[in-house]
Amino acid sequence: MSTAPQPSPETAVQSPKNSPADAVRLGSKAEVAIVTVTVLVLIALSGIYIPKASYSYFVVLAAFAIFCLFLGRWVNGRPLGIFVGDRNLMSLSRFQMVLWTVFILSAYLTMCLYRLRNGTPDPLAVAMDWHLWALMGISTASMVGSPLLLGNKTQSEAPPDAVKKAAAQLSEDASDIKQNSAGRLYGNKSVNDASFADIFQGDEIGNTAYIDVAKLQMFFFTFVSLWVYSAATLKIFNGDNYSAMPAFSDGLVALLGVSHAGYLTSKIVDHTHAN
Repeated sequence: MSTAPQPSPETAVQSPKNSPADAVRLGSKAEVAIVTVTVLVLIALSGIYIPKASYSYFVVLAAFAIFCLFLGRWVNGRPLGIFVGDRNLMSLSRFQMVLWTVFILSAYLTMCLYRLRNGTPDPLAVAMDWHLWALMGISTASMVGSPLLLGNKTQSEAPPDAVKKAAAQLSEDASDIKQNSAGRLYGNKSVNDASFADIFQGDEIGNTAYIDVAKLQMFFFTFVSLWVYSAATLKIFNGDNYSAMPAFSDGLVALLGVSHAGYLTSKIVDHTHAN
């Protein structure tokens, strides 16, 4: 019986470490099932056995956060992998979208659990102010709109002198930068190279070594908004009326809208020029 020729060590292709193809090694089917069921059971029991809604809120919030961390590890081997985009960089739009989803969903679910516990008719009928929908719409628009606005920049190559300048500033090899980038957009070679600092840096080869002020502004606005929202949520949970989610003011929604508009506009501008 003939056997297929085996590749020599010199020609054998090695799979990249912690690649999506190796996800089964990072999270077995049993582990995925156990963690998922544990999170769901923990959330359900928090509404039954925890006497105060504010305590239950923290449990639900922690459960969702833990699941997101495991999800990142299962997919690409990093707990913060849920924030990493297709260029192996941590994304600010992903970061803020995940945070808003976790915080708002945790508050809503906690209210529903305690309405169900108290025998409230139609426990899922928790009112949501239009400002909250506007906030989620703004966050979603930023996450979806970012790759669309950057799409044209993947079709043109960065000038050689811009690549050399970035290589000198980042202490990287110019050929590696050119190989890992998507047109004018900077990229990392591996998911393992992604860092939290990515969310503050420019997207292009020409400005990736600098802080993007529009991103910094949106990060701080997101942080402040989450802090205000969490305080308003806890105030409701310290009472006994779980009929409506906390509402944002017109001013706060306007500030977030301006911040996201600046963030998206900065992606249109060409930051990679030839000297």
